[in-house]
Amino acid sequence: MQAIFECTPIQGSLVPENEKDYKAYLIHRDGIKQTVRFKDAVLDSEKQKMYAYFHGVIVDMLIECYTDNGYPGVTEGKVKYEMKKMFASNDILDINGKEVLELIDLSKMSKGRLLKFVKDVLHFMEEIFGVQPPDSEKYLRMKYEKK
Repeated sequence: MQAIFECTPIQGSLVPENEKDYKAYLIHRDGIKQTVRFKDAVLDSEKQKMYAYFHGVIVDMLIECYTDNGYPGVTEGKVKYEMKKMFASNDILDINGKEVLELIDLSKMSKGRLLKFVKDVLHFMEEIFGVQPPDSEKYLRMKYEKK
């Protein structure tokens, strides 16, 4: 039998995310030798891949697009801020009742919300700059072969 549990190593011990099922599995296999394999869950998650694609490909391309269209000096921080302002923000009231802009932290977004953000930014690039971002592996390979 095989079971997959997500655990986080904390101070030399594994802490399961679903402790009840984890313990039940172990109790039902008491005395039976088990094989344990470790794999970093975060590195393989779709959300992590989207996050890396945004930061590793899309932001670089947006900097090039802005620069090529007469906005020299655009930085990574400025691009990220503008994209968040357009596609990942909320209007909220501060303690004085004044409306302010709240930027949503990309790492705190759900996978679905991050996907919507990335799609919105890609659509923006296509509509405003007429650019379709390449596949991330091809882009990164091309970028590092230039150097």
